[in-house]
Amino acid sequence: MADQSTITDLIKFLRKVPTEKPTPPSPRATKLSEAVQGAIDKMPQVFGKLQMTEPRKLNDAEIGVLVDEMDSIKVIKKTMADREKSLREYALAHGDQIAPKDSPLDSAGHKVWKGEVASEDGSATIKYTARAGSPSFSHDKLQELVKAGELTHKEYLGMTTQVRVMDEIKILTAVTKNPRLKPIVAKAIETGTPSVSVTVQKH
Repeated sequence: MADQSTITDLIKFLRKVPTEKPTPPSPRATKLSEAVQGAIDKMPQVFGKLQMTEPRKLNDAEIGVLVDEMDSIKVIKKTMADREKSLREYALAHGDQIAPKDSPLDSAGHKVWKGEVASEDGSATIKYTARAGSPSFSHDKLQELVKAGELTHKEYLGMTTQVRVMDEIKILTAVTKNPRLKPIVAKAIETGTPSVSVTVQKH
């Protein structure tokens, strides 16, 4: 019986990386609304004003302090998350400009590569890490091959188990016994999409 590593190797052998080239989203500028700017300006006055070191009852004034700080945080939180997303996009856009030209693309169209860039004084870095996608067989695509007449129903049954759950072990066995099936079954594989992670650090 073939192990999982053998199945993965087979899938990678049968199916090449997709040729589609998605276009990454355009970087966008972000601005602070009056409400967000007001909440930021207010934060030094409200942050940490209420402290609790053990369970106790809050008085009426403290309830107001708690709600005041919580409200300011909520106003700021979403804007900060959106800004963080924009900054990540800026870092990825920069990476796209300096990465090797033959780098593969992730699902968003950014280049998947390994590298690191630093600020002028070396106190901050942006690190790019390439992560391989995980390929897998698609049961729906396998069924489409049967409907198209490229696989016989008998061959399909030989690759699946009862209740027609796709069995990768049986697929591997079938294509090993019958090499003719390799280019056909390859059409039923959904290739995993590679991804790139970006880490922004302050030293």
